[in-house]
Amino acid sequence: MGAPRREDIARVDWQVAARTRLSVRYVHNKDEDRQPLGTTTAQFNVPLAGVVRKNGPGDTLSLTLTHTFGPSRCMVRLLG
Repeated sequence: MGAPRREDIARVDWQVAARTRLSVRYVHNKDEDRQPLGTTTAQFNVPLAGVVRKNGPGDTLSLTLTHTFGPSRCMVRLLG
């Protein structure tokens, strides 16, 4: 059987000022492994019993702020 997987990704980049940039990223994912005939690798080891293994859902949010002070100096702040 197939393994239904869904992943949603959003990204926003904003040029706050001439030397300042803000980036925001968000990721949400969900993963299911359906095995209607069972599996012999499951912890309970019951073949021919339907098994659904779920991983997630997972959510990730990150913010990055970058400011350039000059041609050789840059500051980056990362959250997430």
